Amino acid sequence: MQVVYNEKELQQALEKNIEDIGMEGQIVAKIAPLVGANNTAWCIAMVAITTAFIDSTETVGLGAAVPQSIMAKKDVAGAVDVLGTEATYAAIAIALAAGSIEILEHLRTYRLERRGDNRAILVKR
Repeated sequence: MQVVYNEKELQQALEKNIEDIGMEGQIVAKIAPLVGANNTAWCIAMVAITTAFIDSTETVGLGAAVPQSIMAKKDVAGAVDVLGTEATYAAIAIALAAGSIEILEHLRTYRLERRGDNRAILVKR
């Protein structure tokens, strides 16, 4: 099992399609709302994040876009309302690292098993 500590490492593990991904540290609190959101909340968040992501990357280019600039977009407010600031920021950081929003849909194919306050495992469904 690969253990990740930040959004970039999680993005890389997701792209490798690893069955079980261990998480330690602050990443656990950031990812829990993404994996645990119900379908309605997920759809609202994805529309908000996708709109802000596309707007930002079309304006400055994918290579120059940073999570802070995308978080500053008004469009992302729906995601912040549903997921919270940290989870929305993590989702944007993962999408930027992957170069695509599609990686977030891949994240939803996992379920979260908590192993303490700052430890968890993402298990492929």
